[in-house]
Amino acid sequence: MHPNIISAQLDTTSLKSIHKLSDDSIDWTEVLVSPLPPDESYNQGMWQYYHSMASKVLSGDIDTYLQLIYEVNPLDDLIAYGGNFEFGTDNPSKIEVEFTVNENALRSAKRQLSATEYNNLLQDYICSVCIRIARDMFALLPVSHTLVHTVLSGNTIISVDFDRGNLSKVKFDYIDPSDTLTLFKHNMNYTDISGFAPVTSLE
Repeated sequence: MHPNIISAQLDTTSLKSIHKLSDDSIDWTEVLVSPLPPDESYNQGMWQYYHSMASKVLSGDIDTYLQLIYEVNPLDDLIAYGGNFEFGTDNPSKIEVEFTVNENALRSAKRQLSATEYNNLLQDYICSVCIRIARDMFALLPVSHTLVHTVLSGNTIISVDFDRGNLSKVKFDYIDPSDTLTLFKHNMNYTDISGFAPVTSLE
C-alpha cells in the first residue's frame, strides 16, 4: 500500500478517536480535606491551588467554576480540533460549552473522500470532540450536566446535553461517536448526502 494512503487512514482513525482520552478527574472532597497531595505523582503547587478553591467549588460557586476553567484551560489540548471556546452557566449543576469546528483538521482526508464519506467522517469527528469536551468538563467540575453546542460555518449544528451518570457508563474505546450522541438529549439534523443543517441550541 502507498505510504501516503496509510498515513491518511491513520489520520482518519485519529480524528474519530479524540474522545478516547480525557483529563484526570479531580475529587474535590479529597482535595478539600487534604492540603497536601496524597503522593508524589501529583503536582504540589496545583494541588494547593485546587485546595484553596475546593470549598467554593463544592458549594456550587459559579464564578469559581469559570475562574477554574480560564486558569486551568482544560480544553487547550483541543485547539487543533476547535476554537472560540465559550463557557457559561447560571446553574451550578451544569456547564455550557460552545465551540467552532476546525474543518482544516480534515483537509487532507477531504481530498481523498467522496462527499458522503467526508460527511460521515465530519460527523464522527465532531461528535468525538463533543464527547471529549464533556469528559474533560466532568473531570474538572462537580456538575451533573455538560451542554455542548457546536458551530460550523456560523451555524449551530449540534447541541447535546451530556449527563454525568450515563456518560460514565460509556466504554469509550469501543464506541461509534455519532451513535453515542443518540444516547443523550440532543439536536442534530444530519444526512449522509447533504451533511449538517442548522439546529437550535438546547437550554
